Formats: sequence, C-alpha cells, structure tokens
Amino acid sequence: MFQALLSVVALISSLFHPNPVDPIVITPYGAIEGFELDSANVFLGIRYAKAPNGDLRLEKPEKVEQWTDTLQAKEYGPMCLQGTRLTDSEDFNEDCLFMNIVVPKERTSNTAKFPVFFFIHGGGFQFGSPRDYNLSVIAQNFVNKGIIFVSIQYRLGTYGFLTTEDTVLPGNLGLWDQKVALDFAREILPSFGGDIDRITVGGESAGAASVSAMALSPHTRDNFAQAVQISGSIFASFAMGNDSYEYNRRFIEAIGCYAFSSMEVKTCLKKKSVKEFFEAAGQTTTDFDALFGVPFHPRVDGDFLPAEPSVLMDSAPVKPTISGVNDKELGGFVLDGFNKSYIDVTWPFWNSFDRSGLLEKLKITSQHIPNLDDLLVQFYADPIEPGETRNSSECLTKHIQSISDISFVIPAYLEAQEKLSHGWPVYLYITSFYSKSPQKMSLPVKGSFHSNELPYLFGNKPRFPILDNEASRQFMKNIVDAYFSFIKTGKPTIESLQWKPISKAEDDAYLSLDLKCTMKEGFMRKSIKFWTKEVMNVVDKTKLKPLFPDL
Repeated sequence: MFQALLSVVALISSLFHPNPVDPIVITPYGAIEGFELDSANVFLGIRYAKAPNGDLRLEKPEKVEQWTDTLQAKEYGPMCLQGTRLTDSEDFNEDCLFMNIVVPKERTSNTAKFPVFFFIHGGGFQFGSPRDYNLSVIAQNFVNKGIIFVSIQYRLGTYGFLTTEDTVLPGNLGLWDQKVALDFAREILPSFGGDIDRITVGGESAGAASVSAMALSPHTRDNFAQAVQISGSIFASFAMGNDSYEYNRRFIEAIGCYAFSSMEVKTCLKKKSVKEFFEAAGQTTTDFDALFGVPFHPRVDGDFLPAEPSVLMDSAPVKPTISGVNDKELGGFVLDGFNKSYIDVTWPFWNSFDRSGLLEKLKITSQHIPNLDDLLVQFYADPIEPGETRNSSECLTKHIQSISDISFVIPAYLEAQEKLSHGWPVYLYITSFYSKSPQKMSLPVKGSFHSNELPYLFGNKPRFPILDNEASRQFMKNIVDAYFSFIKTGKPTIESLQWKPISKAEDDAYLSLDLKCTMKEGFMRKSIKFWTKEVMNVVDKTKLKPLFPDL
C-alpha cells in the first residue's frame, strides 16, 4: 500500500514535470531523488539506520523507518567521527549512518539486473569515509560497465568498537552497522535494478578485515555471494588484537566513567559530550603500537563473532574470494611517520637508519615473545654474506618487510589456507606496480605501498603523485578488468590471462598485478616459510597471539 501510494505521487509529479532532470527511484522505504553524473545516476547520503546518538549511542543500529517525502540524495551525509581527531566541521557527526549508490543510467532491458559491488572503506577502524572516492572514476570503471556501486559509513573508534567485554557493551558496533547497511541495501537495490543474488562485498585495509568478518559471521555470511579483500584480514593483529581490554579500561577511566557495573559505565558514557570522547581517546592512545593492533577494533563477542574466525570457517558458506597485498605494504607509513613509537623512520633519518636501528625495531616486535628475537634477527637483519653490511635503504626495506609480513602478508596467507581447506576458491595477488613520479623515485625504498590500488580503482587522492602516462593507464586497465570480471562472472580475468585460484597442488599460486600481469608460484615464499615453518615450529603458538591472534 505504502509503495503504491508513492508510485501515484511520483506519477502526478511526472505529469507536472514531464522531463525531470534528476532521477527518482521508488523503494520500499520511500522515494529517493538523486542526480545524473556522466552516464550514471548517483544517490548520496541515504540514511540506512537511525541516528546512533543520545539514547542510541553505543547501541546496535536500528534500521531507518519509511519516509513520505521524496528523499533528496544529492549530497553526502556527515562523516562518522574520526578516531582522535576533533573537528568542529559540520562534515563530521555522530549521526553518520549513510550509504551512497551509483547506478547505470539505463538498463538494457526491463528484466536485466545489475551485479552489485558493496564497498567498505578502510582506515584502521578509526578513520576514513567514502568521500575519498571520485564518483566519476567509479562511474567510468564500474558503473558504465553495468555494475551498481554501493559505499557505506560505519561508526569508528570508540563509537564503533568500545567494549566492556560483556553483554552490556560487547563491542563490534561498527560491524553491526555494516550488517544493517547490507540488509537495507538488499531491500532497496531491486528498485535500482540490482541483483541481490550477485552482491560482491569488498573492502580495503580495515574494510577488507570487515569483509573477512562478514563472510564468517552468522549474521551476514548468507547475504552476499563473493568477497574482495584488498590488504586486510580478520586474522591480522590490527583487526583482532588481544589488547582491547587495556585500551578500553584506559578510555573509561580517562572519560570519568569508571564504575562497579558495566551498566553504570554505559549510562555514564551516554551523557558525555563528543569533545569529552575525543579528549579521553587522545589520552588513551598516545603510546599504541600499530603493529600490535589499533586501540579499538573488532573482537570475538559471542554474537556477531561467536567464535574465533578459524572456528567460524567450519560453518560458513563457501564464497569465491580475491585477497592479496602490496609488495611494500607499510612503506608509506614508515617513510611518512605514521606511528612515533614504533613504525616510522621519518626524513631526515632515512640515511642514518642502519642495522642497529633495524635491530632496535625488531626487538620491539619480539619483546613479549620468548625465543623470537634471534629468529627475527637472522631472517631480517643478518648480512647475506659474512662481512657484508647493509646500507640504510636495505635496512629500511627489511624493516618495512618485517612489519608488512606481520600485519598483512602472513594473515592473508593464513586466511587463504584456511579457506582453501574448506573448499573456498581463493584468488591471491601481489601488487608490485607503482607510478615512477619524481616524488616516489626520490624515496629510499620503492614499491607498491598500502592503498596504492585505490587511486586506480576509485580515484582516491594518492599518497604520492601518479604520472598520467601509458604505464598508469595500463595498470589501471589491468586492475579494473580483474575486479570487474570477478564481480560480473565470479571468475577474475585480465585480457586473455585466466587468474587461477590456489589449490592443494599450488597453494601459493598468485597473480602478479603489475604493468604486465602473470601467474606465479610462491606467494611471498621466503616470508611465508620463515613464519609458518621456522618460527611456528620453534615458538609456542600461544605466545605469538599478539602478532597473529587466531593461532
């Protein structure tokens, strides 16, 4: 009845405006008016859940109710509050649960349905938003080829992942936001011509770890067909670290809500201002080491994640999955100075970073793990030949390799092997292409850094400038073709090259994603062998949980 009434209203409107400029879609929740961009229709700032503030702060999201007036979806909704960055800008708000939809302007027939790419942004569960994406690039790379693109916002930092580690505030609210967003999208996408049986959920970094979690959670695992994980896994320490108790305790004390019962804590937190939240978060996170996990992140809560990811794999439905890494993942973080206490080696210290500096960094990695220090030194720091020395560039490269292995390479491999053993088609890749701009070539370490793919896929502003040349255009074509074909058919291809999934016979086969793409064997072979054969055969696996929480 509700939808029929809306259709009548839309019909009457069209009589008075016979050639409307802006597209209107009638959904089960109400009419939505967007705008045209190139050959796509864009709908921004669609609320999928009630505002999570006031009494709904630190509660599971509640799905939005139907509306009667036509929703004007022409501007982004406010971004979710960002980690420890306090801003007075109206662009940030606690009321931030919105999604954006970009659809092809026309269908080839009335019955044709479009596959869907539902994408979750990264940012370490503390930062980020879909505003970083360029709508014209998304239209060019995906929508103009017959794919609907959906991006979402979800609560971050303390708002999305604070926990008292019990049923009062179990955490994972950001993951519940993603769940409700996916449910809502499944309800309205048919109105946009979307095929809800062909939804690919993708993400980058923390977004990829979220995809990993959604593929395993009993609350989401049956609601999409396949997955794309760009540099991220729920098996990684930054996604499921074992340090949540300490940071949550510190935050609750810093904000002045320490109490005898969790319910008292939660009641107190609901009364605090946004400024008080930011100040307390800032006091809490001054000494965190990103290698061992971000301060507020997903956890096994007995509900969204009722067990460890490897256990949930036993009952999760098989999903074709693309997963991989960049060849120098944390290079940008190291050289940019992301984390003062551990990761960074900022200019002008690049040239003075020697083997002793590398040893100091490795010691921090192994400080709480018996028997690991000597192994790390032998693999990452020892000269190749007796008497040989390493220059600063080589030492920086080894430092980047060590932290990239722990945060991205090993978790991606462990998850892929777990999925392989359960019959999942897993397509591994390593991205090695980078634009040889003067700024990039001036760095002491070259390679493909974290988020390197995003400017080519979605038009994000790059960390380092990208040359507009034939090499960049060819790489863009390669990576877009791979994801486009996977979303469309379930099997990724690049021109005539068939991207093969890993198998029991070739469990480390991967696509080298570069200017010229090739299938290779030995996914980060030396690092994989070191950690899975040498380290895990010598060091008690339970002692390695700070680095690999699901062991």
